[in-house]
Amino acid sequence: MNVSSRFVFLLGASLIAAPVGGCHSAFNGAKDVWSEQSAHPITVASRLVSVEVHVARDSTELSEEDGAHVARLAADYRARGSGKLSIASPDLGGDRTVLQIAGEMSNIAMDQGVDPDSIELSKYHAQSADAPIVMTYSLYQATPSACGNWTANYAYAPLNHETPDLGCATQNNLAAEIENPRDLVVARDVKPGDQARRAYVLDQYRKGQITSSQKDSQAAGTVSEVNP
Repeated sequence: MNVSSRFVFLLGASLIAAPVGGCHSAFNGAKDVWSEQSAHPITVASRLVSVEVHVARDSTELSEEDGAHVARLAADYRARGSGKLSIASPDLGGDRTVLQIAGEMSNIAMDQGVDPDSIELSKYHAQSADAPIVMTYSLYQATPSACGNWTANYAYAPLNHETPDLGCATQNNLAAEIENPRDLVVARDVKPGDQARRAYVLDQYRKGQITSSQKDSQAAGTVSEVNP
């Protein structure tokens, strides 16, 4: 290798190494790792949702209004509730009316699709004879970080760092749209698979036959031939 060719080789190697070395500059350290979850966290906390039913001495069943409140709370529990659906009756010395109405509330909850194993009947020490039957469940609520931090100078950003509000709107939308905020804390239980379908697919596979579902004419699609 002569001097000129060696010079060209060294020059080319230095040009290749320059951008690679730039990736290891002091501006790309652990302190610059960014995520919207850490920059704009969503706080998830649980609160109690309850309805109180006062039982009159001469009543034998729930009023229409109380029944509607119980049904609405039970439906909401089935959709978003966590833990047990508690129905706590005042301990009034074995009052049959109170126990009967508590049982009616439990039946209304089951009519709304609540699993009977999720309903917890209990008693509490009452301070007065007109103490209510209390129906309660835990509800998780997601609270996002506030947006609107415009303190950064958008006209001067030589390091190209993230702006304070980057990702804030996305996090707020997630907190507003998520069906059950408890999913941000712990994953839901996985339901068992379809054993019959699994056995059928495995049997078809072992036979060397088609394992996919039959094609439906409604699932077909075509590309538009209209020219732009």
